[in-house]
Amino acid sequence: MTSDDVRHRREAGHFVRWALAQKIARDLSFPAVRWNGPSQAMDDEARWATARRLLHDDTLKSEDR
Repeated sequence: MTSDDVRHRREAGHFVRWALAQKIARDLSFPAVRWNGPSQAMDDEARWATARRLLHDDTLKSEDR
C-alpha cells in the first residue's frame, strides 16, 4: 500500500480507520494522507468569490470547475 502505483490507497485508509473505530480490527496502522484544504470555514464573500471563479475562469480544468 505504500508504493506509488497502488490504487485505492485513500479508500483503504478510510476502511482501516472505520474498522478500527468499529473495533473489528486491532493493531492496524495506515499512513495518514495530509489534507491541504482550508484550515477554517470560509465566510460568505469568500464562498461567493470561489463560486464565481469556478463558473467563469476558463483557465481551470473542466473537471475542477
